[in-house]
Amino acid sequence: IAEHGPFNFILSNGDLLFAHCSTELHVVVRAYPFSVAHLVDCALSINFSHYNQRDDRIAVIATQPLTSNEHWTRFAQGELKLFERGVEVGAAPERREALRLVG
Repeated sequence: IAEHGPFNFILSNGDLLFAHCSTELHVVVRAYPFSVAHLVDCALSINFSHYNQRDDRIAVIATQPLTSNEHWTRFAQGELKLFERGVEVGAAPERREALRLVG
């Protein structure tokens, strides 16, 4: 699909979350102790400790970082990541060249 243009995607079955970066994706994982996040595009903040429990863990994926005071990790182009319960459990680099040899 990427040969036809940019195609980032996020797919979930309710238990697992797959995220593929064609051009640009970022991820931040939030876990206890939750803190206050400052939004990038407006003068608002949210205190996640008021909305989450001690055992919550949340992965947020976006094209660009949404907050200015959290550590967002950029995906590599072509990278596929797998998350379960907010935890990254797998990643695969782009395999386009290997697939061309097989297909």
